[in-house]
Amino acid sequence: MAPRLDHYLAVHAESRPRLIAALDGFAKTVPGDDWIAGHRVGMRIKQGWIEEAVEVAGACAATRWWCDALLGLSLHVAGRIKGRPILVGKGGHPGRVGAEMGCPGR
Repeated sequence: MAPRLDHYLAVHAESRPRLIAALDGFAKTVPGDDWIAGHRVGMRIKQGWIEEAVEVAGACAATRWWCDALLGLSLHVAGRIKGRPILVGKGGHPGRVGAEMGCPGR
């Protein structure tokens, strides 16, 4: 018999904070790693730590377009982006999210 989905989700919810802490430590060692950056944001979203995901995405030091995508995702999940906006940040660069969108650290 297959394990029940609710048990699987509960086990992951309990262990995910330890994984997030480990990823945060790895990010200090390798701050520009795209994989680490993505999982730091994604795991926080899965855990329901949405505002923390926005903060982490806003401080992202990985590849610029990847950080922009992570920030856009986290802002969307936080309900700060409605519809399909054109994102313009500091310097008027299309595709960049800036402080005017409620983004920390940009």
